[in-house]
Amino acid sequence: MTEEILINITPRETRVAVVENGMLQEVHVERALRRGYVGNIYKGKVSRITFWGLDDGMSWLNDWPIRGRTNYPLLFDRNYQPKKAYFTVIATKQQP
Repeated sequence: MTEEILINITPRETRVAVVENGMLQEVHVERALRRGYVGNIYKGKVSRITFWGLDDGMSWLNDWPIRGRTNYPLLFDRNYQPKKAYFTVIATKQQP
């Protein structure tokens, strides 16, 4: 069985999808005005997280799939400053 957690972050919304064996199992959406939906969606043991880039300015998702669209999927912003997601990942790592 394969499990994936797909995360898409923009300034106004965070979307998290849980996929098992290629089938969507759960979708969680957190909007800027309504916090708290995404925090504890996965209760199992996370063994690996892959980030496809270092900062938002280097993201392959910019201009894809829509030309002119900007995406904010990584842990550091375009000025290499850590975002809220960075601190969440670090805090999660420090938990027993």
